[in-house]
Amino acid sequence: VAFPKKDFGEIVPGVFVSREHGFIAKFPAKVEVMKMENALGPLTGFSSADEDKLLIYQLNVHDVIANRNLKEPNTDLIQRLVKSNFDAYCKESETSNVKWHWSTVFDWPTIEFSCSHEGLFREGVKSYKKGYVFLRGSKYYKVTVHGLEANKDLGDAALRFVASLAFPDEATLKEAEQVSGGN
Repeated sequence: VAFPKKDFGEIVPGVFVSREHGFIAKFPAKVEVMKMENALGPLTGFSSADEDKLLIYQLNVHDVIANRNLKEPNTDLIQRLVKSNFDAYCKESETSNVKWHWSTVFDWPTIEFSCSHEGLFREGVKSYKKGYVFLRGSKYYKVTVHGLEANKDLGDAALRFVASLAFPDEATLKEAEQVSGGN
């Protein structure tokens, strides 16, 4: 078996499998899934909280219908699409103090960003986000960790979270789903 099991036959705690979206990721606790339709295509949000460290982990997948017709786009086009999507996210989500750069965390165009946000944890409370945005196939992935401080711990948590993200083949996803009990 390709996946480590505990004595109880469970997959490593926190490992979440989404065959629908083709990924495996490690979350700190139970994952809440929210699906909604969007004019551009279906949007699914996966979130989990580390209550001890007061961190919220989110992975949003937006399957943009218009991107389904892209036939092996070049890096320049992918960068333009990712940047356009990121700009729209910043405008719509009322973030401030946005800083970003092209990251080398993956071998495809990925934006690494940080920003602040009002009201995520509680009305009137400023929080901070560290995350990554990229395009795989027709889907935009936004991987973020939210915290109450913009510090090294937040950056480290975001890097560990995005590093836990894997896009295995269908057979591996199916095995992982069976081992994990079908998240």
